[in-house]
Amino acid sequence: MALYTAPRGFLLAAFLTSLGAVLPLGAQSGGVQLPSGPLKFGGFAASFSADGSFHLEGSGWPTMNGTWKLQNGEITLLLPDKPPEGCDGSGRYRVRVTDRHPSFDVVSDDCVPRRMILNGSTWLEAGETKVIPARHIVTTSTARPPKNPDPGLAGANWPSFRGKNASGVAEDQNLPDKWDGKTGENILWRTPIPGLGHSSPIVWGQHIFVTSAISSDPHATFKPGLYGDGDASQDRSPQKWSLFALDKKNGKILWERVAYEGVPREKRHMKSTYASSTPVTDGRIVVAFRFARRACLRL
Repeated sequence: MALYTAPRGFLLAAFLTSLGAVLPLGAQSGGVQLPSGPLKFGGFAASFSADGSFHLEGSGWPTMNGTWKLQNGEITLLLPDKPPEGCDGSGRYRVRVTDRHPSFDVVSDDCVPRRMILNGSTWLEAGETKVIPARHIVTTSTARPPKNPDPGLAGANWPSFRGKNASGVAEDQNLPDKWDGKTGENILWRTPIPGLGHSSPIVWGQHIFVTSAISSDPHATFKPGLYGDGDASQDRSPQKWSLFALDKKNGKILWERVAYEGVPREKRHMKSTYASSTPVTDGRIVVAFRFARRACLRL
């Protein structure tokens, strides 16, 4: 039997070649490690197995089974078998993992359902319960503030969405049958409000209250109109959620209160804004906002 000694460089090259041959598609590099167990995000479930396969599903959404590869903090997803319409190509996302909670931000992905689920999402392990910090309410005064005087006309208050008792009815208001914003017909005053908002104004006494989300992006907008293929807006810029009080007689802004300033915790629809929920008042306090921390302001 003959014994041959191979050069060390040859052995090293052979070892690396062999290692590359068995390296799984789902191999992780660049310091980011995805949890191998099942994950959840709202009503969605996902898993990223060590063999390079992934599974993504949600009620009413197409189930996606494919392959994944993570390199230098960027994951590439492919759906080789029966992909949903428009999902033939790969999707690329930046991945961050904090306390075993992976977050995904799109780099490029033409697959609409995959992008809508993953982009901007943060996933928990399937058996984990999200801990919501306790809220601490600090009372600065034990005295009950006096209630604002009632308006002169009975039923003139419009304290919430659709008015009193959500009936959508205000009697004996002698309102005009028509008005025209272009010509000014039956328009008493105009007041520009900064930011974007879909909330309805409310009225108490001589005050009108309206909310707005003021983006740090000067080009932030929404997309009105009738069309299909709705998607989440890409606007995740820091916002300033503000409540404005206006004089009902002349439209003058009496004051502005900033309820919260920061990055939105949730996505908004491209047709919507971050100030879409209508405030409510009982004449003493105004409660407003949903996308930001809920604000309760004393009048």
